[in-house]
Amino acid sequence: MTPKERSRVTANVTPTATFQMLKQIPRELLEHDSEEGQALRQQLLRGATIAVLCSGPKDKKSIYQRAAELGVKVVIVDFTHSWAEEMVAEKIIARFIPIDFTADNEVLFQQALDAIKSLEEDPLVGPVDGICTFVEFAAPMAARLCKALGLSGPPVECVDIARDKHKTRDIMTAKGLPSIRNFLITDPNQLELAAQHVGFPAVLKPIAGVSSLGVQKVSDMDDLKRTYGGVVQLLAGLRLKAGGLERVANARTGSTVSKAIEIDGTKAEYAIAPDLMLEEFLDGNELSALVHDGETVVGPEDGMPSWIAELFVSFSDVHKAKALAQKLSSEIAADCLYRI
Repeated sequence: MTPKERSRVTANVTPTATFQMLKQIPRELLEHDSEEGQALRQQLLRGATIAVLCSGPKDKKSIYQRAAELGVKVVIVDFTHSWAEEMVAEKIIARFIPIDFTADNEVLFQQALDAIKSLEEDPLVGPVDGICTFVEFAAPMAARLCKALGLSGPPVECVDIARDKHKTRDIMTAKGLPSIRNFLITDPNQLELAAQHVGFPAVLKPIAGVSSLGVQKVSDMDDLKRTYGGVVQLLAGLRLKAGGLERVANARTGSTVSKAIEIDGTKAEYAIAPDLMLEEFLDGNELSALVHDGETVVGPEDGMPSWIAELFVSFSDVHKAKALAQKLSSEIAADCLYRI
């Protein structure tokens, strides 16, 4: 499309977005990297109703503040007594709908689906134009809700694979992609078999955790057995609250993942698979990099020993890296929100 054609389409779009309206606009224009394309995306976004499954921890509040600035009507479907409820009074979000996250998956799905469908009769928000989440645990449910309502979203099968580290390894192997030796552990009696298959050193990790929680390097069989018990104990003492995992100080000694303790909040076993996996330990250099529009800022090797957890990025030219990050943020913030 020519610049004049793009401008004409943009000018004729009303400020209230609907999912049906998006279907009528050429994809080329929706994705066009230009001022006209960005103006159209922001215009479509203004007035849209977006349902968010799980608010996430309170440090995500800035996401909802930015959405409000862009004119998005956000409805949060979350745990009862979530901090997010306060944002209704603050006029940051339009609605807060609590549901019971301790229910089994089928009941939970139906609760969320009914809650989102009920918005069709709400004169303030109306039917949703999209569903998203900023919480990893909620991604499988969000994908299923998108599919059930005919909204754009990631394929359910892809989300399930991405949220399961062992399934991810399996699909990589099946597709002929480079992978590493790994073994799924569903019972402590499998530890020796896993060690024989993978070898040492190795990495033990939950198949569906986040933020490297419970990820441990093991050097031999004794270390594996000892570490396995510690990780199981760790998982048994977690609760899921506001979309994040919290440790519980008084977890019972000898607890197992399948008998996670009852606590204030939702037991982590309702949200994550309790199984672990053992895989090869890969050594290498740690590098930090920012890339945007072909411009790259690379940080130096930090000189620290290789680690297996997520690390903060490190840059020697802090000012240049900060400038690039600010440039990236200012240019794509609104577009990211729209695409999510």
